[in-house]
Amino acid sequence: MQRPTTLRSGRVLVHALVLVAIGGAIGTADAVLRSDKLARKRAAPPPLTIPDRVPQPGNGGTPSTAERPPVQPTESKPEAQPVPLQDAPGSFVFTPADKLPAGHITVEQSHHLYGEGAVFVDARKKELYIEGHVPQAFRADMASFRGREPAVVSMVPKDMVLVVYCGGGNCDESEHVAQLLDASGFKTIYIMHDGFPGWKAAGYEIETGEGME
Repeated sequence: MQRPTTLRSGRVLVHALVLVAIGGAIGTADAVLRSDKLARKRAAPPPLTIPDRVPQPGNGGTPSTAERPPVQPTESKPEAQPVPLQDAPGSFVFTPADKLPAGHITVEQSHHLYGEGAVFVDARKKELYIEGHVPQAFRADMASFRGREPAVVSMVPKDMVLVVYCGGGNCDESEHVAQLLDASGFKTIYIMHDGFPGWKAAGYEIETGEGME
């Protein structure tokens, strides 16, 4: 009399095992695809001709010096060094344009692109994004690309200029997200090298709270 119940239980167990196996296969495939995307070298964005200036802390980024000419290598002229902002919290040091990796731009150059309508992408964790972010920037960290392209990314036209940032310095999230965006079809992607701390130290406007993601 209990045999039908046993059969039903067996079928449920088999179905559960099949679902677990499918889920595991999808997870493995997603990990492989993401690894492949991250292994790809993203397309180099076009070089910027925007002059690099040193922002003054706390005044909305008004340049503190005239446009800096390219450093000429001479024996008497020392190598250009990052310019510290003495009045900024912790004396934030901005990285000059001639010290940046390929595809990275300064805070000042990023602010110029912001004024031109570039789309900013915050690659940090949600709690940091809520504490403060570039106005109208949407959040897309590596985890948000798991399984599929984030919905907010699919809404952005592929010909838009993107500026990705994270915590600056040794933060790799912005580079990884830039590679995933490149794999999604975006070609003009810059990284704001000094990240959100640099943007904030320059005195540019910020937003707090939940935004787009």
